[in-house]
Amino acid sequence: MRAFSTEGSLCLNIPTKVVENYTTIASEEFQKSIARLPDADLEFQIRNRQQKKSFIARWVDHRDTFLGTDADSFPAEKYRYFGSFLYDVLFDCWAFNSMEGERPPVTLPESCRVGKYAHPVVYYVAGWTIYSLSLARTVAKEMRPLYHRFADQHSIGEDAAKEDNMPMSLVQKRNARSLLFCSAEYFGFICFVESVYLDNLTLEMMMGHPEGNIIQVIKSYILGSDVALRKFDDLCIDDGNQYSTEEKRLLLKYIGNRPNHTYRNFVSIHFLPTNRSK
Repeated sequence: MRAFSTEGSLCLNIPTKVVENYTTIASEEFQKSIARLPDADLEFQIRNRQQKKSFIARWVDHRDTFLGTDADSFPAEKYRYFGSFLYDVLFDCWAFNSMEGERPPVTLPESCRVGKYAHPVVYYVAGWTIYSLSLARTVAKEMRPLYHRFADQHSIGEDAAKEDNMPMSLVQKRNARSLLFCSAEYFGFICFVESVYLDNLTLEMMMGHPEGNIIQVIKSYILGSDVALRKFDDLCIDDGNQYSTEEKRLLLKYIGNRPNHTYRNFVSIHFLPTNRSK
């Protein structure tokens, strides 16, 4: 458009202000504390959508000013869609530029990042994944025995869980048919998986993956990580009978797909502040 070529023009000032606001909103919402990151991500998205709505309204209001005599050839509705597209392009450019064109890699924590007060929630979900494995309803019938075998291997009774000092308070409180007590080894692996998420849900990572798929990026890394596979190997020894490499990958993929981002947000928002009290 002609207006964009004029420095200081209204048409240039509106998108410039939008980009400046991205940085302002991010600095206000994305705190350094890992405990607030999932909540901060939600607040950023809400404010970003509010700004987009405001931007489109202003964009349409100034259609005649921007286009002049060409306004008649660009209907208001199409101009609105163009404003929406322009906003998304500005956001993507800002996000990628903020990381200087480099995506930060997923990292593995050197120690467990799950706070002690979050242990009951993680144990609760670990037991739920074992229950899901025991049914394997989304798996072809001929493959289900593999999942049932693994679930049986890592299901323990309430007394055994007490003896192993498992954080079982939430499982006992819910007392639902779909909840099981899992082995200490399986709980340790789930804590490792959660630690990878906690170590990578950072402002740097979120900005480096502006498409909003940071959870999927981390999950894909875990499923393809040799370190994760080696840790999972320790869970796949059943009375001396080893699982095949393909069977291990199938089991790990199934487990990795069970707890979704809603559960992870629940854990992070309500329990992760206790990380500081290890």
